[in-house]
Amino acid sequence: MVCRLGALAATCLMGELGASAQFLPADDIGVAANSYIPPQDNALNLSSDIKPGDWAYQALQNLLKRPGCGAPLASEAFRRPQGIPREQAAILLNRCLALIPAANEELPRLLQLLNNELAIRAGEFPKLSTKLEALDAQSFSTTTKFKADATMTIGGIPNYGRNGSPNSNAGGNTTFNYEVHLNFYTSYTGKDLLRVRLGAGNFASYPFGTSTSNVFKLIRTESSNDAPYLDRLYYQFPLGKHDQYRLTVGALVRNTEMVWIPCVYRSDVLDFFGTAGSSGVYNKALGEGVGLSWRQAVAPGDPGWLASLNTVVSGSAVNSGTASCSPSCRSGDSGADSSFGVFNAKSGINALAQLGYQAPTWGVAIGYRYGTTQSAVRTANGVAGNPLVAGQQDNSLAFNLYWRPHYASWFPSISTGLGYNLVSASNAANAAQSSRSWMVGFQWDSISATSNVAGLAVGQPAH
Repeated sequence: MVCRLGALAATCLMGELGASAQFLPADDIGVAANSYIPPQDNALNLSSDIKPGDWAYQALQNLLKRPGCGAPLASEAFRRPQGIPREQAAILLNRCLALIPAANEELPRLLQLLNNELAIRAGEFPKLSTKLEALDAQSFSTTTKFKADATMTIGGIPNYGRNGSPNSNAGGNTTFNYEVHLNFYTSYTGKDLLRVRLGAGNFASYPFGTSTSNVFKLIRTESSNDAPYLDRLYYQFPLGKHDQYRLTVGALVRNTEMVWIPCVYRSDVLDFFGTAGSSGVYNKALGEGVGLSWRQAVAPGDPGWLASLNTVVSGSAVNSGTASCSPSCRSGDSGADSSFGVFNAKSGINALAQLGYQAPTWGVAIGYRYGTTQSAVRTANGVAGNPLVAGQQDNSLAFNLYWRPHYASWFPSISTGLGYNLVSASNAANAAQSSRSWMVGFQWDSISATSNVAGLAVGQPAH
């Protein structure tokens, strides 16, 4: 049982740097990035001559949208409410002359309007252009967001690992751990998303760390022995007349990033509650993957069907013949090795399918995952969370239902989940076993202010 108010001593420090973009990035981007304003050249601090509402203002704005015209500086120039200095307009226009078709109807009028400024500055253009290029290099892309987060956790479980329970190999000492992520989100069309994430951390397997059989694993607790590593690399883009399809391709992607998680309870503590109580289907498999999701083309806010299908290879270096995964091995290593590949049953294949229905105040979904050698349940008790050994297969089912009030009130939202994991050939030594899991979560939104939430959840990891 976990309560998000006062549970564990964890602190998250977050910072952002970026510029506004039209796309909506996935999962942990929820706050719009601040605009980066490049330092201004003193030569450009002149009185405004071209004001918003003038024909030249709109004409110049249209011309400077072309690639290569210095989009960051141009965007900042048009953001000034008092208008654009004629001298600055001449400098920006000069940089784009070679990119503007001669048949453009607005170009001759702009050249005539700025004729004096272009003539006066003719001798200074090389120097000013060099300064503008330097400013461009220092500015942040208008279609890229950067988000950094650092998590530091100090805590422990009293008597953890003593007397043979829950894990006789672990102690009950207090630990102090950290995890850092650097996220880059880029869009080329305003609807697509290229995500790159770097990470580093020092969480051990006990008590809050990465072990698949550890029910106390926290939501942000990965380990890399303090070494930086590439944690995400994938690209998403829409398809269809109404963008009702979304295709994802990635060398490092989670299956839960390509599927709808049918739950409105948001856990910031235990990782298990981030799997909607179905840690066999939504096992957060990470590796080489591809996925296609579909959402019924309905008006925003209207109920509709959705479906998804994806596959992720999550096999590790264990497949190469070593007795255990070394500290440096990463999920998905087998898919990058031609000895196994991405379609080999020994590579740790996770094939996930889902069908759901989402309404404004409720949602329901059924999910299925097929797992092969080296795939595993996300969090579990004992051997239920062990990776599948050679010859084993896992057929996992998930049933999820949630309801939330139309308006925030004293009555909480309710999220439920039930999972079954049917594992074949479970009589082998240390082999994964068939298991089941469930959860019920309650969440109160806006309990004292707009952004405040309280939550309470109870559940049983796969066992």
